[in-house]
Amino acid sequence: MQKALTKLLIIAGPQSSSKTTVFNLLKKKYPKLSFVEEINQYGLVNKKHMGGAFVDRKTEIAITKEDILVAKKIDRSKKVVIMETDIFHIVYLEKFAGKKTADEFYQRYLEAHKGLDTTIIFIDIKPRTSFQRRRKIYLKRIKDAGIIDLKTKKQMLE
Repeated sequence: MQKALTKLLIIAGPQSSSKTTVFNLLKKKYPKLSFVEEINQYGLVNKKHMGGAFVDRKTEIAITKEDILVAKKIDRSKKVVIMETDIFHIVYLEKFAGKKTADEFYQRYLEAHKGLDTTIIFIDIKPRTSFQRRRKIYLKRIKDAGIIDLKTKKQMLE
């Protein structure tokens, strides 16, 4: 009889779609399960980073590389592992580094997921709703960074 694969649940969705909220609720409700925190710019690059909308090519590649390493290290003896975002970093990678780079890393993600039975829980939210939830936070970060040029502010918010 073949051993069952580790069940990997990925909680994915756009920024401010409540991924982290759902992740933390599951963590609280099922403390015996294995949870893997999202790899992001705050933990990887700088705790004072302005947020996902302000990531650059180099940072997004670093996030993706680390995310793939984490996926490779998932303990395959666990019955269930829950992650936030994971392979969906590819969406951001394509935006910041281009399709060719994203396609190359996509293959690396597939390799990292071998031995896992992956299911994606996608939280679908309209981009405008997502942005409205984050707008005040982004405006504060722009202000705190000392950016006063209206053209630059507009580009950053787009």
